[in-house]
Amino acid sequence: MMRMRKIRFIQSEKGITLLEVMASMVIFSLGLLMLVPLMLATITANDSANDMSRATLFAQQKLEQLRSASILASGNDTIEDMSRTWTVETVTSSLKKITVNVTWQDQMSKSHHVQTITYEID
Repeated sequence: MMRMRKIRFIQSEKGITLLEVMASMVIFSLGLLMLVPLMLATITANDSANDMSRATLFAQQKLEQLRSASILASGNDTIEDMSRTWTVETVTSSLKKITVNVTWQDQMSKSHHVQTITYEID
């Protein structure tokens, strides 16, 4: 008759302990906290780029209006939260310099501006 041998299994670690889970959660949380300043900087840069694009668009719109006008004159106006001023200078009898400035303040009350200059031949 065959003899049955008792096989002894070595119990290996199966799974992870609560301490390991907590340590990994702390490391993961610290990693997420380090991303917060990066996200805030990204939002600020995105807002700034949006304002700059809007200001450039407003300046270009005024240049196109002035190009199509029969009489060129200096002036100013306000669009949304941006101030726009334009000046028309006579360089020569047939050449005029048109300068459009758009200024605005960001959420931190810091002043910004965009300036566009073009020349118009009569």
